[in-house]
Amino acid sequence: MKYRTGWLTPGAGPQTGPDTRNAPGGSAVERAFAGCEAANRELLAEPGYSRALVHLFLTSAEARPLRRKNRDRYVAMMAEELRCGQAAGDIVPWIDTTVVATHIYARYTQAMIEWAQGELDADEFRSATLVGQGLILLGAVRLELAAARIQRRPRVGWDSMSPQRKRTTPSPCMRARSSRWCSTPAMEW
Repeated sequence: MKYRTGWLTPGAGPQTGPDTRNAPGGSAVERAFAGCEAANRELLAEPGYSRALVHLFLTSAEARPLRRKNRDRYVAMMAEELRCGQAAGDIVPWIDTTVVATHIYARYTQAMIEWAQGELDADEFRSATLVGQGLILLGAVRLELAAARIQRRPRVGWDSMSPQRKRTTPSPCMRARSSRWCSTPAMEW
């Protein structure tokens, strides 16, 4: 399998990810989700190869400079997308786009590692990446736009988790916490 994006290709050109400029609606948030979904499709197209590549990429000392370059390029690309979103009014103006982009990259990488190690199946991996990115972006989008954008996203999460990963009963701590909070009157601010 050849990675069209050049993400894991030594000496790759300036392209750092899927071209998402033609994503539906074209907002920064929609482009971010389109990029995440494209990366997921690439990894899941040939799972055995992708898992081996992730393992090699993360454990090889020779790949360390390439990992840093890959991270820096992705964060720069996503930060620029978020700055475009700020200019368009989709993203709040007070956030540091590099910090948000770094968190998105870290969450995606964590999910990719869990998937590569067999801790997540394909559906759980998709859910982990999309929900993780959505939660991070939720703190960055203008509130009046957030509901409309999120309602258009595909449903992921609880339903796509395998039964063994679902918590079927709350822990004693959660039961105690919920009964305490439910019986306490609301605080007045």
